[in-house]
Amino acid sequence: MDYYYSYPYSRADIERAEFKALRKHSKAVGICIVVYILLQQLFLSVLMLLNLTQAYSENPAFQYAVSVLVFGIAAMGVPFFVYSCKKGSLSYRKVLPFDFPQDKKRTLLFVLSGFALCLGANYAAVYVEAVLSQAGVELVQPQGNESSSVLDVFLNFICAAVYAPLVEEFVFRGVIMQPLRRYGDHFAVLASAFIFGLAHASITGFVFAFICGIAMGYATLLTGSLWTGIIIHFCNNSFAVLTSELYTAFPDMGDLPYLAAVYIIFFVGIASVILLALSKSFRFSKPNTVLTKGQRFKAFFLSLPMLAAIAGLAFFILSSVGGNQQ
Repeated sequence: MDYYYSYPYSRADIERAEFKALRKHSKAVGICIVVYILLQQLFLSVLMLLNLTQAYSENPAFQYAVSVLVFGIAAMGVPFFVYSCKKGSLSYRKVLPFDFPQDKKRTLLFVLSGFALCLGANYAAVYVEAVLSQAGVELVQPQGNESSSVLDVFLNFICAAVYAPLVEEFVFRGVIMQPLRRYGDHFAVLASAFIFGLAHASITGFVFAFICGIAMGYATLLTGSLWTGIIIHFCNNSFAVLTSELYTAFPDMGDLPYLAAVYIIFFVGIASVILLALSKSFRFSKPNTVLTKGQRFKAFFLSLPMLAAIAGLAFFILSSVGGNQQ
């Protein structure tokens, strides 16, 4: 690797160039997130002006349709898609691994283990909520509508299990994470998972999504395909929709079927991790950078657009706190 620091570029020159490139990616991602937040608020204002707020809050089918088409694809997907297509950008679409994984058996093991970890993230979020409750901090839980028709169930599935995996994996494990890999796989996964967590707009949502982001991030980079993360995301959200709709349709069903399914998924997930470890599948590339961990953190998280984006997302998280009852 001596050629990396050879003449005519000194280590300081390379350091400045890498810091500038990472800071450029940070600014672009921050701007996309700010645009996403502003578009969300704009669309909510339009709903109010058109007197559709009540319909949005009370009509499940309308809510799911708006969530997918407006808040999801238009507000989140479009800004990041535009950035991903910008020539000369760190996130130009050629760096996004859209090909299907070549090793299907190993990918299946990553999907099973990632799905199990995502289910485990639910329990971590519940634990955090319980700890906060014991401390007197009550969290405001979003009120969802119960499906009242087949159309509601179908649109709920499309919203959670189709739109979310496709758009969110493209954004977080694609546009945001992939260009960060040159600065280290661990840095890329953790940084993108952190932003993914913040985008879920609540404390428990942050805990859950941060853990899921780590699982899907590592699975994506170790199989070399965005489709691995998409499939894990699909499995997790499909399971959530299925169990929710079943409990709505059969309120007296009890917890035994759910717990049995969870234990089976956990068992299969643990077995998959063991098989992956035995096959030495957890191999990560070394960072191709001269930047220290502190410099990488500063370059990516401390640009003005990124700070504005983090502040905007953090505002929604703090809004989920009902207050201290003590």
